[in-house]
Amino acid sequence: MRVLSITFLLVYFAILLYMGFRSKKVETSEEFFLAGRSISKWVLALGFLASWYGGSSCIVSADKAFKSGLGSFWVVSGPNALAPLLLMFFAAWIRRLGIISQIRVMDQRYDKTTGNFLSVIVIWYMTTWAASQMVAAGKFFSTYLNFSYEFAVITGVAIVFLYGLYGGYRVVTYTDIFQFWFLLVAMFITMVAGIMAVDGVGPMISALKQKSSSTGVQYFSLFENFSTNFMYVVSFGLGWVISADAWQRVSAARTPDDSKKMLLISGLLFIPLGILSLIVGLAGAVLYDVIPEGGVLANIATTQLHPVIAAIVFVGVGAALMSTMDTSINTGSMSITEDIYRKLINPEASNQQMVKVARIGTAIVAVIAALVALKLRNILWVLWMSSDIIMCGVFCPLIMGFIWRRGNSKGAMASMIGGSSFVFYNVLVDLGVQMPIFWPNWPYRLLYGLTIAVILYFSVSLLTSPEYEKADKFISRTRSEKKTIKEDPVADTVM
Repeated sequence: MRVLSITFLLVYFAILLYMGFRSKKVETSEEFFLAGRSISKWVLALGFLASWYGGSSCIVSADKAFKSGLGSFWVVSGPNALAPLLLMFFAAWIRRLGIISQIRVMDQRYDKTTGNFLSVIVIWYMTTWAASQMVAAGKFFSTYLNFSYEFAVITGVAIVFLYGLYGGYRVVTYTDIFQFWFLLVAMFITMVAGIMAVDGVGPMISALKQKSSSTGVQYFSLFENFSTNFMYVVSFGLGWVISADAWQRVSAARTPDDSKKMLLISGLLFIPLGILSLIVGLAGAVLYDVIPEGGVLANIATTQLHPVIAAIVFVGVGAALMSTMDTSINTGSMSITEDIYRKLINPEASNQQMVKVARIGTAIVAVIAALVALKLRNILWVLWMSSDIIMCGVFCPLIMGFIWRRGNSKGAMASMIGGSSFVFYNVLVDLGVQMPIFWPNWPYRLLYGLTIAVILYFSVSLLTSPEYEKADKFISRTRSEKKTIKEDPVADTVM
């Protein structure tokens, strides 16, 4: 099976490279990061599914279902479905701005200082998000192929880096579509294999009910371990509402209406995709007493499937891991290119210079994320590093900027500094730095960070001078039905 898996992976790698090199020549940063806003809502929606519900989501969901049954829905699938549905309320406003990055949003709503601060947070977020996928890829590939964890991580990163380097966002999106269907087939096959291994759905239900009497776990309750699982919904769900890669897909839509439809399609389709992973985990809870090395998903595929089918499943899940990885790397590179290089270093850069810097940014994000993945090998812990920093540091000023005209740049900066400092403090504590803490451990402590950010935003804004002219100009642009980016040549300039 190892030889087959490697062979299939090499074939798949060749296809991705072909798509990257044969894609339309990239001439501008908008083409590199938004594919010229020419992609349909269905293509964007399926790419959204592939990049957000990647291989790491499948692996984590199956393992969590092993431990807490259907209640684990809230860990990954719940936030995945909730975030795009919440983002629908802001999607048309975001798309009407016609701005490539969130940092430009902060520039126009508040000031350049808040935008500069956000650029640091976004790069942190996208880099650690990519790292979480690399951790999952390292564990999954090493289990399947008997590689070392380090070699598996480097192999996955190299594949993503090469095909994403040349095609930019267009090739990332279209490979995401291919990877989504591959993942869907792989997960369906694994689910069927798991059900067959436990002699069918009826025997699986009976076995889990019997196991509940000894473990105390209510496998068929959506509210099992809900107090903890709900914190995942808050952390991941609210964090992903303002995820830079999600906003990138909204901005890449052809029209404001398409951006909302894309999110609705994605949110609804997340649910059945998540159910496949839950059933795999439930079957694993019958087959194994403890989670096997490498996780439930990999072990069911390797022990219950024909080697050829198992190799296909391997490539399918591996493809999904790389799908999420490529999107996060591309978005992190966008922040380096647009928000640091063009904004702070070379505002007059030519299109050719911007594309060159975009490729350098891609390399920077990929390398740093790989180093994080090689050092930290806990998927959920790395996901927490990415989601909490934007939830506590960015959510309040970014979202309220579209709604509350009294909010000003001083309030936004105070909120961002307070929320992100709280998260960074806890990261240091988790890494072993001896400092006092006066709040519960994760995930409950994230509510403290969000509360700090909200209080600072409103109190500082109310205690300092309003910025009504700038706020009204920004909000009126988000509500206007008259212009889109293709009609507004100055939409991407800083006011």
